[in-house]
Amino acid sequence: MTEKKITIKSFLHKSRTKAANAAKGFIAGYREFLVEQRIVGLPEILAKLDNDEIMPTPALNEIKDVAFAHMLALDCAKAEAQLERAQNSEPAKNKAQYAVIYNAAGEVQTYVDENGEEKELMAGFELHQEAMGWSDRKLVECSSDCYSVIESMRLIGKDGNTLKTIVLRDDAMSRIFRAKKMALHKVKPQTTSRLGFGVKAKGDHSRFSRG
Repeated sequence: MTEKKITIKSFLHKSRTKAANAAKGFIAGYREFLVEQRIVGLPEILAKLDNDEIMPTPALNEIKDVAFAHMLALDCAKAEAQLERAQNSEPAKNKAQYAVIYNAAGEVQTYVDENGEEKELMAGFELHQEAMGWSDRKLVECSSDCYSVIESMRLIGKDGNTLKTIVLRDDAMSRIFRAKKMALHKVKPQTTSRLGFGVKAKGDHSRFSRG
């Protein structure tokens, strides 16, 4: 039986289980793997741990943060390559905002349309709010490791590249469910027997002053 390959995703998953309760031993067990990943900020954390400048549990929390950031950066690099391919093949590239749904492996997610054809989850919009709303709705329907990348085609950053927004599924779900909750708690409009212009309704009779 072959040993299951260790990944940053599996490390992060294990770090949320009972296996990580003994933080010092847990870090030691994954140390060689983590060092091989060349994660930014990791050497400094390990040095503090080795010099007793930080306790194992806080050190593990910091390691999880930099490991997650590293994984996200790798996913974004894959996503950008696929995004470029998608932009060159889709009419939506002429829109101001371009949104694509990916999974943790950086793969564009798909759906089956009404004609039974498999299509990629990507769309173009004129407004950023529209792209955000679409991303939120699609992410709620996707698996837990999905995220959206929204590229603003007409906004250029200081580095000369178009600006990108990453939408995480947890954030999307919070916005969707908060909006539903607010809709349920909207106050119903109240009816009144008072008419405009100072005239009161009282049965089917009206009284007017005589001049």
